[in-house]
Amino acid sequence: MSENGPKRQDTLNIVRNMILHSGLNYMPAKVNAHWPRLSYGPSVGRGQIARREYIDIYLKTSVSAEYVREQLEKSKPKEMALLDVKRVPYSLASVQQLACAAIYVVEGDFSTYAPKQTIEKWAAAARLEVVEQASNGMRLTTDIRPFVRSARCKGEKQMELTLLPVEGKWINPLVCIYAWLGMEILGPLTELTDEHFNVIREGLYWQDSAGNLHLI
Repeated sequence: MSENGPKRQDTLNIVRNMILHSGLNYMPAKVNAHWPRLSYGPSVGRGQIARREYIDIYLKTSVSAEYVREQLEKSKPKEMALLDVKRVPYSLASVQQLACAAIYVVEGDFSTYAPKQTIEKWAAAARLEVVEQASNGMRLTTDIRPFVRSARCKGEKQMELTLLPVEGKWINPLVCIYAWLGMEILGPLTELTDEHFNVIREGLYWQDSAGNLHLI
């Protein structure tokens, strides 16, 4: 599903209303029996946007993906595009469990920060350190190597990052940009935002047995 403009909570409300008015025989949510049961894919961070949003919808009866798409198309608002609908057996992994990589594009004027090396060379290092300055004045160094699969320059003002989850946790792509540029982070890594950079999640990916990534 693609959406432009609404914040994540707004998107969730829109999707919930779509299903409520779709005529689909949905399973009730555990928190509210009047709502459909949904499972959101890994969320983007504050201030970031996503080209695609992923939602699992739990139905009481088995129906075709084509039927679900037809019903949702009838009830969706014009500002949202339904990119794909796939039928997934209940026993298989949800998007939250299936996603093993995410590709981000970070936009900004990186030349003003005078990076000491290309982002490709940085991403190839055995250790990728980021420095965090805590509120008590202590400086903490963290190796983010396990989170970074690859990085490349897409253009003068566009960098692409392929990131991996570690023990179910995802890293903020801005942390990688700060590490590459040699910038210290003030405050917790998870709360990092920066108005000088635009962060766009292109999509979530699953990995086959050969290690190749495929868009979910």
